[in-house]
Amino acid sequence: MSPCFFAHVRDATIGMPVTQLNCHPYRYGNYLWMHNGFVDSFKLIRRHLMKDLSDEAFNLIEGNTDTEFCFAYFLNQLGMDKNASLETLAANMISMIENLRSALTELEITSPSMLNFALTDGENIILTRATSGEAERAPTLYFSETDDAVVFASEPLSKLTDHWQKLPTNSLFIINKENEIEILQL
Repeated sequence: MSPCFFAHVRDATIGMPVTQLNCHPYRYGNYLWMHNGFVDSFKLIRRHLMKDLSDEAFNLIEGNTDTEFCFAYFLNQLGMDKNASLETLAANMISMIENLRSALTELEITSPSMLNFALTDGENIILTRATSGEAERAPTLYFSETDDAVVFASEPLSKLTDHWQKLPTNSLFIINKENEIEILQL
């Protein structure tokens, strides 16, 4: 049994059908994936990046959300490896964010995309708080440490806000299986 727990309250994207297939978290092997935000002009980005997907990654996509597509894109970059190391997962997350930003620039999409992703392999957690636009517009991401856990949420879960720290914008947040934290700038 994994010590990691993910929960996601889905706020449906305007214009997208509300179906079970479009609900987070998405799963592949031991990986769970969530996203708080959106990829602007997703239909253009999807079409542009779809050519990079292997058949295996493409066939994982059952719904029509930017979240599920980004997960398939992430897994494709990972070579569909179900047992990647924490270092490989983190490097791949950084690469995926860079590729999304490059595609937005190449397609001249100037509206910001909100790229808060969460990934676990069942032992470790990788989070991003990122945007392709103005840093102050990125959705928030907070974390709180206890003696035996690290909790993260879009907003503090209690009125005791002193216990919550805001993750800096355009950063990668790593929680390893020993609950040690590392924060890297993207």
